[in-house]
Amino acid sequence: IRASTFGRGIWESPLVIAAQIAMIISDDKTWGENSFMIQPTDLIIKAGKTLTVKGNVLMNPDKKIIIKEGGKLIIDGGKIKCSCGTWQGIEVHGDPAKSQSPNTNQGYVKIINGGTIENALIGINAKAHKYAINETTTGFGGGGIIIAENAVFKNCQIAVNIDAYKNFIPANSDVIMPNLCSFNKCTFTTDGVLNDNKNPEVFVKLMGVHGVKFYGNTFKNNTPNDDMVTKRGIGIKSIDAGFMVDQVCTSGTLPCTSYRQNTFEGLFYGIYDQNISTLNSIIIRNSTFTNNNRGIFISGAYNSSVTSNIFNVGATEVVNYLA
Repeated sequence: IRASTFGRGIWESPLVIAAQIAMIISDDKTWGENSFMIQPTDLIIKAGKTLTVKGNVLMNPDKKIIIKEGGKLIIDGGKIKCSCGTWQGIEVHGDPAKSQSPNTNQGYVKIINGGTIENALIGINAKAHKYAINETTTGFGGGGIIIAENAVFKNCQIAVNIDAYKNFIPANSDVIMPNLCSFNKCTFTTDGVLNDNKNPEVFVKLMGVHGVKFYGNTFKNNTPNDDMVTKRGIGIKSIDAGFMVDQVCTSGTLPCTSYRQNTFEGLFYGIYDQNISTLNSIIIRNSTFTNNNRGIFISGAYNSSVTSNIFNVGATEVVNYLA
């Protein structure tokens, strides 16, 4: 701010920016189909509370949504994107000392009916984070639950990240169960250079989890083919993780008469799997890979299965991997 006193001088001082306090969801709320919410701060959903988004939410750059353990976010046909630039995305917190059953043990996000996440650094991040073991001790781990059906992830640097966590039956932590995260008939897409001139990294990144399921999804980079192939991103990248990729029935009949396959198109790698220290296995079947630099790369995986897939090999540039 500048102030003048009729020729006696000019004073200049910076304005004090008010502290940005996160918005807290402490009661169940629904933002309806015709709503248009502008969110200038972080948004935190507390344990035991649910936010349902059916309309549009415009996040400020560098802001995020945090779902605490026991909190829920339901994106039912709604769209969450950034006003300009890139927002941080959704963090789903979990407690690795607890099972994913019941799902109220963990942070939980569900996206259905065309719900969309756009222009995020990490669209949904089931990340390892600090959590309270007791009053004096903290731990570090994941466990957040992501359920996506007919969801859209558009122009995110990383659409989904799921960090290390071992699910187990509630009665016995020694009996390991598949992770509850699943993706059914979703669309993962990039259609140009991302906001802030970033390049896509990966649609789904898995680290040290077991049992994540992918049924009938589309993973596609729609940018022109003259873009450098190493900048086109990866469909699914897995480190020490186990997962299943398979088709899904769409006829609604028994026996099933029509299916939707997973498709991977225009990517640096369709699927990239590297196993260093676990016995997690992967299953990839009934999927189509089109015009990718590499369809599937697997290294060190234990007892994995790749069957009944289609590979359509298109033109691609030669990449010097030793450079």
